Amino acid sequence: MAGGRRLDGKPVPEAKTDYAKLIIAYLLLFVGGGCGLHLAFLGRQNQALVWSVTFGMFGFGFLRDIFALPRYVREATGEEGE
Repeated sequence: MAGGRRLDGKPVPEAKTDYAKLIIAYLLLFVGGGCGLHLAFLGRQNQALVWSVTFGMFGFGFLRDIFALPRYVREATGEEGE
């Protein structure tokens, strides 16, 4: 989301766009976590496929992703490599 603009035309700081992606990812985790929607949103299609087949790794993956989502967002925005 780099290059976004606020209403006054100024660029949106990168940290705010990362925070917005994190909020969206958490919402998708809680709404469609068993289907892997949060993972597909972050570009982790292979992991999302496993989630959709095993319904969130039988519930254990849900607990893990509550803590792993910030790292996933950093990787998706290019701050860290996989």
